[in-house]
Amino acid sequence: MKILVVIFSILLFIIQDTVKGESQKSAAKSITPPPYYQGSEKTYYYYNPEVSGFLVDFIFRRINRFTCLKFAKQATKIEGKIGINFEISDENKVELSREVDTPTNVSLKKEDYKNGTVLRLYIGLALDMVTEVGRPNREKDVTVNMSNVDDKYKEYYQEKSQEETAYLKDTEFDFKSPMFFSSEFGSKENKPTYDVKLYKDYEYFSNGFKIFRHNDFKHFFYYYCLNVETETNTCKNGGYKPSTEEFKLNCKCPDYFTGSNCEKILPNYKDCKDKQQDFTAEKDTKNYELNITSGTCYFKISSKNKKNVSITIEKLELNNPECLTYESNLEVLVRNDKGAAGINLCQDKKESTKLPSLSKEVIIVLNSQKKAANLKFSYQDAPEQGSENS
Repeated sequence: MKILVVIFSILLFIIQDTVKGESQKSAAKSITPPPYYQGSEKTYYYYNPEVSGFLVDFIFRRINRFTCLKFAKQATKIEGKIGINFEISDENKVELSREVDTPTNVSLKKEDYKNGTVLRLYIGLALDMVTEVGRPNREKDVTVNMSNVDDKYKEYYQEKSQEETAYLKDTEFDFKSPMFFSSEFGSKENKPTYDVKLYKDYEYFSNGFKIFRHNDFKHFFYYYCLNVETETNTCKNGGYKPSTEEFKLNCKCPDYFTGSNCEKILPNYKDCKDKQQDFTAEKDTKNYELNITSGTCYFKISSKNKKNVSITIEKLELNNPECLTYESNLEVLVRNDKGAAGINLCQDKKESTKLPSLSKEVIIVLNSQKKAANLKFSYQDAPEQGSENS
């Protein structure tokens, strides 16, 4: 009897080990990027002549600038090799290729080639990027209502594993990325496909479109270029070093940071020039208030006791009732990842708004566009029980 138990245990171990091995092989295969990176050789993209291609060209120039990829426009449709074809269709979709002799095909409605947000989303998908709602551990940011998602779109809502998205590395959920689509995307009967949990106070601009942000380019770089990176990343505050001549000596910095290693916040501008920039949070609450007409103020609040910082917006007057991108706004970076978007506020606040306490350093950016702006905020070390981990 004991012999049978031993034999059974050995067989079970072998089966589990085999399954684990196959799973690891599958994961390894799933994270192999499409072969767009070809060393010194260019990878080509083509778009239908009826497409307004200015935006397509602009986006790929930016990708080339901030990564090791070398995309170039081709006048004829790509066949028999890797590349990306952009065609016009009644349905938006991506047929992704992982083969060196087969191109990726992107089909979009004609009008969507003029929509910067939609175009970037599908270029991101063509580069095999995960959507923001498909991130591992997305639950702290959004709750996905899969029953409200059309079957054709469910792949964009499926939560990926960390093995599949290793390129996300040290980045966090980004509400400003074009890879974060609206809750109407692929919805059934216009029912919301997800509910926002963490950034409930986030206010969206009513105009403009989303561009690829610092972290999007960082994801492209981590996914396609780490095998050509020779230096250790010494960049601060979420910066990184693209494999290009432009960034041979300096890091590429997220918004609001500067310095060769992204070690400093940007200097105050115009009416903000003489304003204090560095603040220290302690146990007791402190307040700060300012009035400006034109300019940009950058504030850094750090915890003296190495605790998470608690920020409350006590009052905010921006005179931007329609929440327009080119008018005044406030952004508060509360996460550890300073490359991810902060909480955007563009409406006036007469009542206090307490923001999530997620990191030991918070960046506040007040941008005023030729209209009187008033900001009052309080700050302190977050109480132990009130602190949240990011």
